[in-house]
Amino acid sequence: MEKSMGISIPSVNSSIVSYEQSQVTNVNNKGGKTVDSSKKAGKHWWQCSEKESKLLQCRVKDSDQRKEYLTAFYQGKISDVELDTAISNTIRNAYEEAVSGGWLDKDDEKEFLNTMYCDLTIEAVQNAVSSNIVEGRALNRQNAVNVQDSKFVYYNAKFYHSCEKAKEVLRDCLDRFSEELGIENLDKEKYLSEHVKNGDDFNAVWSGSYESWNGHYNHCEMINTEAVPPEEFSFYYQVEYSDIHKKFKEYDYEERHCLLVNGETSVVKEEFRMTDDTMLNRKPFNNLLDYVKSKYLEQDHLWKELHYLNNFKIYSLLNFV
Repeated sequence: MEKSMGISIPSVNSSIVSYEQSQVTNVNNKGGKTVDSSKKAGKHWWQCSEKESKLLQCRVKDSDQRKEYLTAFYQGKISDVELDTAISNTIRNAYEEAVSGGWLDKDDEKEFLNTMYCDLTIEAVQNAVSSNIVEGRALNRQNAVNVQDSKFVYYNAKFYHSCEKAKEVLRDCLDRFSEELGIENLDKEKYLSEHVKNGDDFNAVWSGSYESWNGHYNHCEMINTEAVPPEEFSFYYQVEYSDIHKKFKEYDYEERHCLLVNGETSVVKEEFRMTDDTMLNRKPFNNLLDYVKSKYLEQDHLWKELHYLNNFKIYSLLNFV
């Protein structure tokens, strides 16, 4: 894990336990998901029968390939048509291997496909959030004065909307394949809602991935994870503290904030000396937009453009925004 960055890939993965390993586990992290408890299931995933174990292997054997094509889609390297082909192949290959191995009965096909839908939905969201963080890291390297002492928060709506598109493609693939098999009333959405909570939603998982204090600097959460962001919206917020603060007492040091909204728009970029006295005068804000307005009182034309900042609550070491 890179200590120099504000958030790292493992912190995302910690909130998204793989579905096949958590079918009998209750994962209660915000932005994670809640599935059948071990008490209800009566056994742990490693206690599966040979048949269940083989079906699991069929479902997850190409996980590396899935990550590759999902990441490529989020990076704009492949189209939704190409993604459709890749997902269709994943579903078909898993099904055919399960059937040819004698592990999948006709009566279990619906359950198998519904579980595949959960698997792929969670992976689609996981890779979207991870791609968002990777892009944020690159932006942090460009803007941080001292990358080793900076922490950041980054949200880009393009990953939210790409994730929604990926899930739409996945639904279409499952519908076509189930129709080909003659399966009616797959009820995949009902199955997903019963077995996965929050892990199927980009905003919820993104918010959960920033729930830790990240080295005591930044903490961020979305106020309403169901709010749909404008397609072109993005923001990067970074704060770092000068090494010279080690020479002073706890609340006496230099602090630098940087907030970039919608790409090149520099909304806040400030440096100031923090002391015990100035800390007493710091005003708490309900959301990130109120904080930005406090710095740029005369730029009213920005607020309509940046209204979605209302949906983020940021906490810094000494500044609760």
